[in-house]
Amino acid sequence: VAAYGRLLSLLARRARLRPRVGQTPREFAAEARRLLLSLPAVAAIADLPDQVVDLLYRVRYGGETAADAESRAVGARLDQLAALHFSLSP
Repeated sequence: VAAYGRLLSLLARRARLRPRVGQTPREFAAEARRLLLSLPAVAAIADLPDQVVDLLYRVRYGGETAADAESRAVGARLDQLAALHFSLSP
């Protein structure tokens, strides 16, 4: 699912957060949620990693097809995250 790749890219670039070796997408989403909740600028969108991983699991492992409306909604929330000013970089 492209949304998961985009989430990974955003979090790596802005928050220096990457999945650890052996960490499942669900575990990574929980870690990302905790981090985003700790940052006031993005706390309101902290559930996004869980939403993206839910979609990933349903499509990749559940054999479902993402509805266009759902893909657009997730894409819009990723756009929102990308537009917010947050960073853990120096």
